[in-house]
Amino acid sequence: MEETPSWWYKLLHPRPTYIIAAAHEDKRSIMAASWVMPVSEEPPRLALAIETESYTYRLIRESGYFSINILFADQLDKIWRAGTISGYDVEDKPSAVGLDLVMSDHAPIVRGAVASIISRVWKTISIGDTDLVIGDVLKAELFREDTFDKRYGWRPGKAPIPMHLAAKGFVLPGKLIIAK
Repeated sequence: MEETPSWWYKLLHPRPTYIIAAAHEDKRSIMAASWVMPVSEEPPRLALAIETESYTYRLIRESGYFSINILFADQLDKIWRAGTISGYDVEDKPSAVGLDLVMSDHAPIVRGAVASIISRVWKTISIGDTDLVIGDVLKAELFREDTFDKRYGWRPGKAPIPMHLAAKGFVLPGKLIIAK
């Protein structure tokens, strides 16, 4: 059998990129993540693959809660910075990145996000250099209804959600194609 190339997971990209936020006591942090997906509609659950040594993950483990925040491409530089600065290296990572957090039910959300999902950790599975965090969705909020369709989801051309390709490369969804 041939050895798995180091780039194998990029075959599954581009993927939407989100800001994950967590807080515990007086500590708070954010991180960029694209390995996020729904895993159950009933009960509503999602999964987040997160690096085990991440500071944000430490806060998720301590508090048991996190939020997923959707930002548009006009915030791309802040999303990129959130993925390249460690919360261990700066005292207030959200401020260092240029984002402001507002405490919501159980977890902080990003002020100015177009949508957010608050989750409680249901189960964690160790996978290797990442853990799969499965969360019960407690609350989902849409702050820009003009960009979302309840049947199809985000409206192409109206919802410039940055999708991570590789390194500093991102693409935007731009066209709805409906199967015959």
